[in-house]
Amino acid sequence: MFVRWIAILLLAGSTHAVEMEWVTVGDAGNPPDKRFAEPGYGNVDYLFQIGKYEVTNAQYAEFLNAVAADDPNALYNEEMAGGWHDIGGITRTGSSGNYAYSVRPNRGRRPVNYVGWFDALRFANWMHNGQPTGPQDATTTENGAYDLSQEDGVVRKFRARVFLPTENEWYKAAYYDKGQYWSYPTQSHEKPTPEFPPGADMTNGSANYYSGRWVDPLYYTTEVGAYGGKPSRGPYGTFDQGGNVWEWNETLLIGGFRGVRGGSFHSANYLGLHAVYAYYFGPPRVSYYYLGFRVARARERSGGFDSDADGDIDLSDFAAFQRAFGLGTPGHRTPTLPDTPFDYVAYTSSKLPEHYAALGAIDNTPPDNPITNEGATLGRVLFHDERLSVNHAVSCSSCHQQSRGFSDSRRFSVGFQGKKTRRNAMSLTNAKYYGSPATDTRPGEPRPFAYWDERAESLEAQHLQVIQSPHEMGMTLPALEVKLAGTSFYPGLFEAAFGDDRITGERISKALAQFVRSMVSYQSKYDRALVLGSTDQPDLDAAGFSNQEKLGYHLFTQHPANPVKTMACDDCHKTAAQVAEEPTNTGLDLVPLDQGAALGAFKVPSLRNVALTAPYMHDGRFATLQDVIRFYATGVQNDANLSRFLRENNDPDGPAERRELSDEEIEALVAFLYTLTDDTFSTAAQFSDPFQN
Repeated sequence: MFVRWIAILLLAGSTHAVEMEWVTVGDAGNPPDKRFAEPGYGNVDYLFQIGKYEVTNAQYAEFLNAVAADDPNALYNEEMAGGWHDIGGITRTGSSGNYAYSVRPNRGRRPVNYVGWFDALRFANWMHNGQPTGPQDATTTENGAYDLSQEDGVVRKFRARVFLPTENEWYKAAYYDKGQYWSYPTQSHEKPTPEFPPGADMTNGSANYYSGRWVDPLYYTTEVGAYGGKPSRGPYGTFDQGGNVWEWNETLLIGGFRGVRGGSFHSANYLGLHAVYAYYFGPPRVSYYYLGFRVARARERSGGFDSDADGDIDLSDFAAFQRAFGLGTPGHRTPTLPDTPFDYVAYTSSKLPEHYAALGAIDNTPPDNPITNEGATLGRVLFHDERLSVNHAVSCSSCHQQSRGFSDSRRFSVGFQGKKTRRNAMSLTNAKYYGSPATDTRPGEPRPFAYWDERAESLEAQHLQVIQSPHEMGMTLPALEVKLAGTSFYPGLFEAAFGDDRITGERISKALAQFVRSMVSYQSKYDRALVLGSTDQPDLDAAGFSNQEKLGYHLFTQHPANPVKTMACDDCHKTAAQVAEEPTNTGLDLVPLDQGAALGAFKVPSLRNVALTAPYMHDGRFATLQDVIRFYATGVQNDANLSRFLRENNDPDGPAERRELSDEEIEALVAFLYTLTDDTFSTAAQFSDPFQN
């Protein structure tokens, strides 16, 4: 055995067919970049070196010729011989056991593509082992920097010499520069120009990515380092970290996924190059035409993970290594679900009190997507899962918080980039109910439309729009489908919900819609009054209403026996669910800045749990219920399209109504609105985050 290892070491030292150029990434202990997400990216506590260029077709072909005469691990993808638009760079001849590989004409200096994550790790192992020749085994590709017998749980070894960079290592090399972070890996905050041939010295640099046309329509990729003019390189001197091909990184993500960074020749101009885009592509075994990689290595003087750069690898370095790679830390989040699903069907049907059971005419559940226990369970997991956003920064529940009646406590909700959207997330309470068949554009059916401006034709459509929105979640459906398929639990959840484990955008939207439609709130103090009395005459005394709450009820509701002049709030907030029939202009502004659904009209959400959903209105302009009530009493603007219900005597041509309310009346209305709070709903396990445990 000793002789065999000596022979391997001698062979390793004698080959080195692949010569890499490296740049040193210094500034150990730099702070993370927290501009876009917590806890941030790019902080690295040690010195390391990273490839100046992406691994090329010529380098990868040398690798194949060294270890893939017989290719049991499919290091060679047959698409490399042509593939999509003939962009592959390597051909193979011969038969298994005698394979030979050659670079296609004019492709040697272009980045290799059609490479999977495990392919990149095997290349790193080969480099770590000294570029030996021979079969793919522990001495060549299967062990070294990584022990690939660990399969999906593989991690970098402590004494790794050549390796795939982590996301933080890659990010630092691309964006960090002497105490600051750039937005693009071209030492710029402005996107580089996609031009060919590359510019020599442009203000924002140039790079190879798609922006309405291909930079190089012949080969699509460009030669590594072609964009060499300042500032078309990273702060430490790397090339093509923005564009050419997406580059795999080492970091383990939720569900066994691995990340890619940097954008590609196939990326739209807004995607990939910017530091905010942590693009978590998916299962590490996939290999597509836009996937490549670059490698990194420990500082040459130490031959391993020398965190303090003292030329020696010791226990302090091992401790730093553990911190850097999260060894010994808890695993990625997986949901904890009951053995028997929650009974969402009973909760939304047989358990409904009579005053809700009578709302069938405004139930927007489509015939092809009824609530099922398994479907709503899947929807619950999806709703609380950050995987639905491109960088795992936000989930649906980030903006629709259960404790807030599934609304957002921030005035403007925040998307995956950490940037504010233009509206406050609407409460999802009673989203199942909305409108009147008489007012719908499709007579005889309830209004199914979603969002403040009703731009989505259904809850199903809304969820797909949120996922794909460049302002909200920034995801693509194909990438999400692959991402979810790579987890240990989603295939089983989809099979339980839909009969087989196919994961599609349509099924994702249906499951989410089922879960949201199960969010029916009917266990408040006011509901007790309705159950003990009737919809027309709730028994406030039996339900324990105080005198203040009773006064608030009379101010809110139109009734012949009212002891006070009503505000007639139930003109708009109708039925036991207290929802409107259609979008309404409420006179927020004399000239609306936001047109909403049209002419300044917005969808009216249910008032159930309204005490939990501050701030109020589509733009969160009112901080308290008192503010809202004062506005409706004296602040409604005489907009030309103002609802007639907010005009004097309900006259469509009349002026905006004014009503002086005493402080006592304002507080009474607030007290009544608090009786709409359903504490069971806001804490129920069936709606809670299944990842918390």
